[in-house]
Amino acid sequence: SNGAVLSYYLSVMRRLGRNTVLSVSTGDVSIERGIVRPVFAVGMPAALHLLLAVISNGTINKLASGYGDIPVAAIGIVKKVDMIPMKFSRGLCQGVLPLVAYNYASKDYTRMETVSRYARIIAAVFAFSCIAAFQLFAPYIMWGFIRNEETIRLGTDFLRIACLATPFMGINALMSTTFQAMGKGKESLILAVCRQGLVNIPLLFVMNRFFGLYGIVWTQLVADLVSLAIALFLYRGVIRQLRSEEAAAGFVT
Repeated sequence: SNGAVLSYYLSVMRRLGRNTVLSVSTGDVSIERGIVRPVFAVGMPAALHLLLAVISNGTINKLASGYGDIPVAAIGIVKKVDMIPMKFSRGLCQGVLPLVAYNYASKDYTRMETVSRYARIIAAVFAFSCIAAFQLFAPYIMWGFIRNEETIRLGTDFLRIACLATPFMGINALMSTTFQAMGKGKESLILAVCRQGLVNIPLLFVMNRFFGLYGIVWTQLVADLVSLAIALFLYRGVIRQLRSEEAAAGFVT
């Protein structure tokens, strides 16, 4: 599949020819500081977030394995089902990123906020729809993956808990994408590190210590609520700064 995508990309580039600024020629590769620095400033938080997510999932499996194979299997299934609203939010992130970046660059901050807010609303609506479906049909969803009764019972409980985090998870992803689109590497880095590194992973051990197996499952909801509060705080600070610059430049809308 990757080969097919690469072939399609190269064929499009060939058809466009000189009618685009995009290029795959090694002669156009540049490592100027003015180019490399912003790329790393925005890209590193995203890479770090993915790395911490892998560590987080490994930690979940390690802690859950202390309760036996059945909880590990149940959590594994829940993680797969939980990817439905998360992947939807990721798709929204990819769609909204160029819109936010364009309006930010053109200093149309009102439209930028509208686009970002509209995307968050769509993500929340879809997530709440998933919550309703998962709450109602959790046993049947688990049954579609496995026939073991104990795994279905645990997985049903886990899915009904885990799905409660999906609205906040999606909004956090969109907030991080908004920071990336604005070139706010520092804010994006803070959010990435806080969500997975400083909040989620340590909280897994705390919740497991005091609440056992179910505490592990509840961790995602608690971590995403804390991360959302941090994201909103950072976002409001950025917007206030942009509005101040806008007013100072005489572009008050």
